[in-house]
Amino acid sequence: MRMLRHFALMSLAVGLTVAACDDDDETGPSPRQFTATLAGTNERPTPVTTGVTGTATMSVPNNSNQMTWTINVANVPANDTITVAHIHKGVADSAGGIVVDFQANFTRGGNGTTATASGTTAVPDSVFTLISGNRAYVNVHSRRFGGGVTRGQVVQQP
Repeated sequence: MRMLRHFALMSLAVGLTVAACDDDDETGPSPRQFTATLAGTNERPTPVTTGVTGTATMSVPNNSNQMTWTINVANVPANDTITVAHIHKGVADSAGGIVVDFQANFTRGGNGTTATASGTTAVPDSVFTLISGNRAYVNVHSRRFGGGVTRGQVVQQP
């Protein structure tokens, strides 16, 4: 009888231990988050002084290369139109080639001075290596400023 009681207590202890360790998050780990703070003064090789600013927010689920992104720009002059946006390879003080094309279709906001675009695009692993080395930036282009009207380095959020 004593052996049976000991076995029952051991079984109970094992069961409680397993239950206590069951902390699996059914939704999985949080996605990787990235941001870029955009300003015309960040443009290279020639800064732009139009006052166009903005933000780019990007999210990538773990074990995925599908980036969901949103770009918001403000202070867009009435005589200009935001046309495209990309991630480029480059450090803050230089210009570089396109590594991700957002295929953005910007929509003007109600007051006419803002523009927004969002979407999802595949991103190669090499881009995440660039971002971790602070060597990638978002560049937003406009009809008047084909080389870029506002830009900011991409930073991974904690």
